[in-house]
Amino acid sequence: MAAFLLAVADGADGIELDVHLTADGRLVVRHDPTVTLPDGSTALIRDLTLRDLDGVDVGDDASGALRIPELREVFDLLTPTAMTLNVEVKNRPVLYGGIEDALVAAHRASGMGERLAYSSFNHVTLVALRERDPSLSIAPLYEEALVDPWVYARHIGADAMHPYYATLGLPGMIEGFKEAGIAVRAWTVNDPAEWRALVRAGIDAIITDDPAAAIAVRNEKEGR
Repeated sequence: MAAFLLAVADGADGIELDVHLTADGRLVVRHDPTVTLPDGSTALIRDLTLRDLDGVDVGDDASGALRIPELREVFDLLTPTAMTLNVEVKNRPVLYGGIEDALVAAHRASGMGERLAYSSFNHVTLVALRERDPSLSIAPLYEEALVDPWVYARHIGADAMHPYYATLGLPGMIEGFKEAGIAVRAWTVNDPAEWRALVRAGIDAIITDDPAAAIAVRNEKEGR
């Protein structure tokens, strides 16, 4: 939550985070599928309850003690703002039975509506989300170069794609997305030269670890 609060303070347009499902059906925010328990052992989030996770410290010497938040806490933080939220569904290699139903229920209770998007490297999960609620915005993540990825996006009903940024250097990629009406948001871009190139090319969004600096680069182009 400390990082999300900083993103709000930095003026980011949105936040990207990863979700997992606990043994008692709670959606929690963490990148890795495992945690280190107070006794030093490692456990899968899938096998722990929310109460179990309350005793897990994910901070470090610089941050101090930090706990793993629930997704609903991030909703509560962002609902009063104009920020968007990209929820990456972690459903590989550890699989979470029922995560799609949990996400649809959370989405409907979030109060964020169209400011939510769902991404995943598990594209079957994204299609399952859309089948449960056709109003959801889905965006497949991918790392390798694809041929005409906008065609694939249309095939599965995605309105956006989230490629690894280096694949967008191939001829005609961003132009192809634009002609197809598919939004393209690149991950994870931390090089100012790459920010400038993507902004000039007209990309829809950049996922970065340094939003304040990236915003400054975008403002250069817009003359702010």
